[in-house]
Amino acid sequence: MPNSLLHSNPQSGQNRRLLESARQHLGQQRLQEAAKAYAAVLDLDPNCVEAFGQLGHLLFHFKLYAESLGYLQKAVQLAPTA
Repeated sequence: MPNSLLHSNPQSGQNRRLLESARQHLGQQRLQEAAKAYAAVLDLDPNCVEAFGQLGHLLFHFKLYAESLGYLQKAVQLAPTA
């Protein structure tokens, strides 16, 4: 068994739960809650493309265009071909 599986990162489990929570909030149109959850994901994983992209879209929806652009650019930087 790979060593990485023996020593799982507890933050990765928390991060998965936060991502699932964010997706649920988004699906239920609870946009403020979704944005908070995606921001919490980024606190744990500053390279999460999904969180950067979704938070960028949410900020655009909230008419926070300059802030939105930064998050969307970071998502593209992390995954330019996605």
